[in-house]
Amino acid sequence: MLTFSGRPIDDLLRTGRHQLVESILDDIARQVAMYAELPDLLGVDVRGVARDNLLLFEARVAGAAPDPEILARVTASAYRRAEEGFPLDLVQRAYLTGIATVWTTVAATAGPDDVTDLGALGDAALAHLTEVMLAVTGAYLEELRMSGDEAETVRTSLVAALLAGDEVDQVATSLGVSLPERYTVVALHIGGEPPEGGWSRPAAITARRRLRALRAELAGDRVNVPLFELDPYGGLVLLPHPHGDENAWDTAAVDALVRRLGGAAGAEVWAGTTTAGIAEVPAAAALAREIVDLVRRTSRSPGTYAMDDVLLDYQLSRPGPVADALRARLAPLATRPDLVATLHAHLATGQSRTRTAELVSVHPNTVDYRLRRVADLVGLDPWTADGLALLRAGLLGLDPAG
Repeated sequence: MLTFSGRPIDDLLRTGRHQLVESILDDIARQVAMYAELPDLLGVDVRGVARDNLLLFEARVAGAAPDPEILARVTASAYRRAEEGFPLDLVQRAYLTGIATVWTTVAATAGPDDVTDLGALGDAALAHLTEVMLAVTGAYLEELRMSGDEAETVRTSLVAALLAGDEVDQVATSLGVSLPERYTVVALHIGGEPPEGGWSRPAAITARRRLRALRAELAGDRVNVPLFELDPYGGLVLLPHPHGDENAWDTAAVDALVRRLGGAAGAEVWAGTTTAGIAEVPAAAALAREIVDLVRRTSRSPGTYAMDDVLLDYQLSRPGPVADALRARLAPLATRPDLVATLHAHLATGQSRTRTAELVSVHPNTVDYRLRRVADLVGLDPWTADGLALLRAGLLGLDPAG
């Protein structure tokens, strides 16, 4: 048993575990800048990994075998970092920082008569570091190998064929896949926007973490496995209907899935949905995307929408002389994003003055002033039913960005 001044070192580690974890996190944030730029990762995942590493190290110092469940959690965290595109060298540096923090803290308690056990502690630290570094590096290499695995190739090929509408049966046969009779097609818009000016490394990792969470949620249904084409901010999901089950993905089931995806992404989600046979999937995908676009442009709340929910807006958004006339009528608003934003909020809140003010972060009196300016500029009254209907239709012809 290793001791410092007669006290078992594993006991020192155990009683000081909480403070050691905090010290490890502080040192990692200070010495590996990317972790400091990802506080949610540092405060949750890395905290758990630091604690698991301490548990493994305590067992080694006490002469016990490592707990395979704890080692599996450490390995799983490495898979997640690899999938997110987190650089392996920075992960390795974090492990080196962590063991250095533990060594410095614990070695400081050694006395002049503890030289032999101090050396043995160094051997234990090196053995622990070797074990976890091999596990982490192995997980990274395995993730690289699996990222192009057969299942992913099948999914990508089948989605491409379905959306193109070309030779779907032949592609499915060549891949050994049985197609359902119908799909519910879901187009998603997930809250947030890609960063302007290119992706920083932390932003890219955050986006990949979101994408991993979305994929994991979709992969949860092992019976009716969805197909999908996603990025961190949206995409398409194809939900298969088993043969003879037209109601496999009814409105409630799709809405529940969309809400779960929102929870996985940690963001609001808007979804447009429709159902189609194999041959109609390309047109259904285009329609689902248009539904999402309409609900976003008309300031609707996050949720799941079908064509029945946007019939009027869809009809009003069709090109033609009426749409041209409305676009010309609202042209003076094209250079007034403040008025457009206020009008969108006015419509979205059911003409609530107070809630509109909250949405656009102005005083209610400013809302009144802006709506009066809308009326002056375009000759349509935002407080009357006829005026609201024409303004809502006309907004569909403006740039959604206002």
